[in-house]
Amino acid sequence: MAIRKKIAIFIIFSIIMSYKIQPENPLYNPSKQLLEQLFATTSRVKPSSDSILYDLGIIVFTAMYHHHFGNEKSKVILEDQVTIFEEALNEYSVENPAKQTLVGGYLSFGLVYHFLKKYAKMEASPYFEENLNDIAFAALEFQLDIGNLDFLYGATGILHYMLLYTKDKNTRNKAISLYLTHLQKTKLHLKGGITWEDYYFRHREGKVGINLGLAHGVPGILKVLLSIHAYAELEPQKNGIKKIIQGVVSFLKNVVFEQHEIAYSYFFIPDVEQDVSSVNTRLGWCYGDLSNALILFQAGKVIEDDATIQFANEILQKSCKRTLQSSTKIRDAGLCHGTAGLQHMYQIAYNYTQTEDLLNTSQHWLQETFEQCNPFINKRTYKKFNPIEKKYEIDNGFLEGAAGIGLSLITLLTGDSSWNELLLLNDV
Repeated sequence: MAIRKKIAIFIIFSIIMSYKIQPENPLYNPSKQLLEQLFATTSRVKPSSDSILYDLGIIVFTAMYHHHFGNEKSKVILEDQVTIFEEALNEYSVENPAKQTLVGGYLSFGLVYHFLKKYAKMEASPYFEENLNDIAFAALEFQLDIGNLDFLYGATGILHYMLLYTKDKNTRNKAISLYLTHLQKTKLHLKGGITWEDYYFRHREGKVGINLGLAHGVPGILKVLLSIHAYAELEPQKNGIKKIIQGVVSFLKNVVFEQHEIAYSYFFIPDVEQDVSSVNTRLGWCYGDLSNALILFQAGKVIEDDATIQFANEILQKSCKRTLQSSTKIRDAGLCHGTAGLQHMYQIAYNYTQTEDLLNTSQHWLQETFEQCNPFINKRTYKKFNPIEKKYEIDNGFLEGAAGIGLSLITLLTGDSSWNELLLLNDV
């Protein structure tokens, strides 16, 4: 399937703008320098995986870098990566529906394709897009059949993809209906609200577990419900979805560990006694206060509930005080649970609230990003911390590696945050 088109240096289209630092800001030049070093690092990699989390994410970084800061060298690198992408796509075959998730398989190729259309003027392929729609719907059915509502690896992420990119209204509406029907059938009434059990916890532990992380749990479901609400055209539909959103918000509010400085835990099992004195979580995108508070803030806006907005604001403000490694569990600079992810999310929080503390905290984590990258970047590499093997290892990819850090710096320097959709951080 030939979908190649010559890369253009200049591309004009509408870009979502947000806060950005100006050239006179003392942080501008160090940020730009680190961005250039990260680009030099990822430019040497030949993307070979089928996951947006890893090598495919490098192509998104290259395309956005070239759009904003490109030259002849980056043009050649991008063209080379597009060639590799097309060859890999042509050779890829869909055999296992379980493998088709947002972050692995055909849909990951689809995400990169849509970014290349936008940033590199890749020629549109209606045939490829139709295949993507069919595979996404089949994958959604499969994940719902087994009860997997995970964002990264299950039905919630697949529906998020379809809401963003499926143009056919009938297909999109069928997918929404399928998802909502499953939510209604499987919801649990707990803690004064509604929630859903975690698929992986059930299979690992053999009992109900509620995942409270954005990457895998209830906050991810809440975010997709906000997007569904935005798509609903009739008032009765909007009201029905709003009631579900209100139920999820109530649940999240009622599982806060109020006696502890940290608001959310990885798993909370409501029918099991909890020792709140030992509760601890990282501060990150995947789990923890910050990403959950951002989604709750968005939910408060959608359901027009000032109390929820205030609740989210309080969590954001409280989290600003958590800067020590012992409190945050930060060991590297990656987006998922590292300093660049925190910098980027606090920047989003500042965009929402215009609160100076959040901007200052964002800049604190930017400085920490410099510190985390410095030991490696001068050697033209980046290393993340592997908590299982207790060592640092090279990662050039999107979620935990150099490409993701680079994307956060592109947003900081240009205000272009279009890649937020890859982490459910997009506006609704």
